[in-house]
Parts: sequence; structure tokens; C-alpha cells
Amino acid sequence: MNNEKQIQTITCPHCGKEIPLTDVLTKQIEDKIRADFDAQLKKKDAELQTSLKAKDDEWKKLLEQDRIRIQQAARKEAEESLSVELRDLRSQLAEKSERLKRAEEQELQLRKKQRELEEREQELNLELDKRLAEQKKKIYETAKESAAVEIRDLKEQLTAKSKELDEARKIELEARKRLRENLHAGRHGPKTFHKVQ
Repeated sequence: MNNEKQIQTITCPHCGKEIPLTDVLTKQIEDKIRADFDAQLKKKDAELQTSLKAKDDEWKKLLEQDRIRIQQAARKEAEESLSVELRDLRSQLAEKSERLKRAEEQELQLRKKQRELEEREQELNLELDKRLAEQKKKIYETAKESAAVEIRDLKEQLTAKSKELDEARKIELEARKRLRENLHAGRHGPKTFHKVQ
């Protein structure tokens, strides 16, 4: 309890509430780390969204090109025999299947990267919590040590003042004693004066 009383505080200009200085430092550190983390996360998310959009546009373009080419080939091959048309359609189907397979593989890679980003986000959250806990502990220990030093200094000052007071009381008692002796001697004998030191 004594240590807490020694911790310095500041007054909030808005509500007038007394806020421990350690809370202010902790809040500033927490805000800075969270701001850095949020900026990093937003950047990664923007990069992922850009990559996904680019892949989506690429797939749409490829599908549109396939559609146009298939339409053109169908019109041209309509004049040929049925066997040639079927053979060509099978070839196109195989090619499209291959492209679809590659697109699915790319999508799986993107999903994998997204999972890695989510895992990284969790790791950053844990690291953030760990750093905050360490900072809070460090600030508390520093404040505790500072308070202990101040208390020790105050005790030393109090001890010194007590010694000075004791000396002053001794001097006062000695002066009173000499004064009484002088008064007593003045009543019962020749008057002599003693210098009070």
C-alpha cells in the first residue's frame, strides 16, 4: 500500500481523474505496439486481396479467351465431319481440364498462404501479450524500487531529525538545570552568575 502511494500520478485534463503514471506509460506502449501490428496486418491483408483479385481477373480472362476460341473453333469445324469435331472437342476438353487443374492448384496455394497469415496473426497476438506483460512488470518493478528508495531516504531524514530534536532537548534540560541551580544559589548565598552554554 505504501509503495502505491509513492507512485506519481497525473490529472486527466478532460475528466479530472488521477491516473497513475505507470498506467499512462503502459497505455502508450500498448497503443504503439497495437498500431504497428494493425498496420502490418492491414498491409498483409491488402497484399492478399490484390493477389486474389489479380488471379481472379486472370482466370476470367483465360475463361473468356477459352470461350471465344471454342466458339470460333465450333463454327469452323461445323463444316467438317462429326469424327473430326468430336476429336477436337475432346482435345479442347483435355486442355481446359488441365487449365482448371492448374487454377485449382493456384487456389490451394493462395488458401495455404491465407492460413499461414492467420497463424502469423495469432503468433503476433501472443507476442504482443507477452511484451505487454513484460513491460507492465518492468514498470512495476521500477516504480517499486523508486518508492523503496524514497521511503528509505525519508526514514533516514526522520532519524536525523529525531537525533537533532533529542540533542536540542538535552541542551534545553541542561540549561533549565543550570538556571535552577543559579536561582537556588541566589536565594541561599552570594549571588553568582553562571554563563549558560
